[in-house]
Amino acid sequence: MAIPESHLDLVNLRVRLQTISEVITQFQPLTPRPPIIDSSYEALGVTVNDTNKEGEINEKGTSWLHPEPIPGLRKLKEDIGIDLGVLEKFLDQPNSETLPPLSTNAPYVIAVWNEVLCAPQPVVDIFKTFLETPAGNAAEETAHIAKAKRVTGGKRHPPAAKVDVVADGGRRWIRVNTIKNSRLLSEFCEIDSYLADTDSEPEDELDQPAPTQLDNSVIRMARSLLTAAHANPVLVNGVQYTPNVTLRLTRLDPTALTSRGQPVDKRIGETIKLLEQLGVTVELGERSPTVIHDLEEKSMRTAQMRPTSQSSFSSGDFVPTININLDLSVLIALISDLTHAALPTTIEEANGRFVPPPEYREWKAKQRQMGGMSGKKTRRITDETISTPSPGESTPSPPPWSTLTAEALETDINDLPRDLFKHARSLTNQLLQEMGKGMLQELYDRIEAGIQDEAQRNGGLRPRVVFWTTREARDRCLGIVAKIGGVYERRRAKGLFQVSSLAEVSKAGWDQRCEKMDVDEAEKLYWLGSRFEKGFVPLLPMRIYEDDVVVDGPDGGTQPVDSETRSPFSRVLQKVCVDMLSEGPVPHPRSLPDNVVSTPPLASAAEANLGPSTVLPLDGFNPDVQIQRAKVTKANPRLTAHTVESMLRGAERGWTTLTANRTSVKTILKEVRAVGWQDNIDPDETEGGDGTASGKDVDAKLKAAIWVVDPRSLAEGMSIFATRN
Repeated sequence: MAIPESHLDLVNLRVRLQTISEVITQFQPLTPRPPIIDSSYEALGVTVNDTNKEGEINEKGTSWLHPEPIPGLRKLKEDIGIDLGVLEKFLDQPNSETLPPLSTNAPYVIAVWNEVLCAPQPVVDIFKTFLETPAGNAAEETAHIAKAKRVTGGKRHPPAAKVDVVADGGRRWIRVNTIKNSRLLSEFCEIDSYLADTDSEPEDELDQPAPTQLDNSVIRMARSLLTAAHANPVLVNGVQYTPNVTLRLTRLDPTALTSRGQPVDKRIGETIKLLEQLGVTVELGERSPTVIHDLEEKSMRTAQMRPTSQSSFSSGDFVPTININLDLSVLIALISDLTHAALPTTIEEANGRFVPPPEYREWKAKQRQMGGMSGKKTRRITDETISTPSPGESTPSPPPWSTLTAEALETDINDLPRDLFKHARSLTNQLLQEMGKGMLQELYDRIEAGIQDEAQRNGGLRPRVVFWTTREARDRCLGIVAKIGGVYERRRAKGLFQVSSLAEVSKAGWDQRCEKMDVDEAEKLYWLGSRFEKGFVPLLPMRIYEDDVVVDGPDGGTQPVDSETRSPFSRVLQKVCVDMLSEGPVPHPRSLPDNVVSTPPLASAAEANLGPSTVLPLDGFNPDVQIQRAKVTKANPRLTAHTVESMLRGAERGWTTLTANRTSVKTILKEVRAVGWQDNIDPDETEGGDGTASGKDVDAKLKAAIWVVDPRSLAEGMSIFATRN
């Protein structure tokens, strides 16, 4: 028996669903990748397929940089599987040819999938429902709910519109409608019958006036979508848009003829015209099978070619800018003894490096009992201890701790008391990371890649890398080093910060101190005792931002800010930072009392008149007084104000911000995504002529806005080689 034509349609639907089921499993959305380099240890070896049982990427490793799954994609996949199963069960029956045609939802889910492929990227949602009432309008929402209760028999469902595909970063709503001519004609017949009986029937109980103009389910759907679109504007790169509504009418044909060869009811064509007059984009018919096939093939190839870890993304796609903005966490890391000291040769040696001797622990316990940690005077490291070595001295003298016998030291951090174990373990982990790849080596490699990239564009001319930081980050760093830094860490702090040549001498005393040391002398002091050669990374001289402008550029004058070359990410990041800072900082929830904290003092007149060869001690901070916790932003207490300020300095100039504060970057990235940032989608991967990928400035795409490295704490004081005072 020949297969009926209606059943042939079902067979074709099954084949199509089988193809979609295979493609959708490997489908990855074309969502923007943040221009962030993640050089942290966790970035190594984490695969894209690291998902939980819900199919979502786990929040570890570099998954926070991966494109987020499209909400609703899983639901679409499930619907496709359900319809495929129903079709297969029906067609596999021996007598299916004799059965009536099966009613299936397959044409609808297939059309939705086609829109996901063809829609302007990025697609941000599937099967999303939007309320017709503006968010926060309680009075209007209550009125809508009351009306809905009357219409629906008591159910509290406010009017809402379903959108099948939210595309173009939220700026376009696409709704699929598979209504046929025959169904719409039936609606017209019902309306005609209703109008004919209106004069003989009492007023409708629901107080609904009789329609006096063209009306049907398609028009009502469009009106609902338009109302919801105006009630739900979308933020894209900080700009508010009202979504454009598109209706895909896959099976409606105003040019078709009836079985008698007559034109169909003219109201079908009038319906489409009215939709367009309302502001709806109307698209008739199915998508081209050839276009769909090509897009599915491309999606499969893209999934196979994409790297398996985010480290491949970050190392290959983004390079740092020539001007690099440093935050407080990186300043500490650049001074840390972990970054510079000789590395252990074995893991066992690393595990024993941060094990203070028993006599130190006994002394610390006594200090706690006497209240010495907060109130008693303790001996300080003097200026002679950290002074510049004589010209003939090439290596520092062995510290007293190195003379301790092996019996005086415990060799495993697991033997430490609980209060010291946590800190020692953290330092040991950082040391092991440094043994894997040193932070300075990572900086050198990435910066060199950026220099080569610039040189290639500038005819082989290699630019000079310049490092910048904020005044507050510098001052807080000096305070922290003065409080807990060791001998070499204090030397590095002096070398790193007392060399800036500003256009104007600030009223703050630290700037006067910084001008007293020659750059070459400071560089020698900074690299003294380091396992790296002098100038391995050109950190000096360190530039300091003024309040409103960048001063002392590489050419000796003011460094201009070219906002036009900044990427959309940097512009949105700037807006996020400005909005956070505009609410003002607030004290940290665990702030210390004012009587036990210290603040950076102004330099004295005597210090300001010291000669250029004088090495200044870090006497501005009392090590017996606690350093106040940094203030946090009112908008997000998890972010310190100085961290956001540092991010702002880089974002407003389009420079890479180097940070070791991975948690803060994650938090800020969430804020950036919340205001609708869109950028860095390959224009070749979007629909031809219809995509909205930002590929205007290739240079901006290649430059990282943020660069994350592993932290390096001040560790010299905890080392078994620390100087005993």
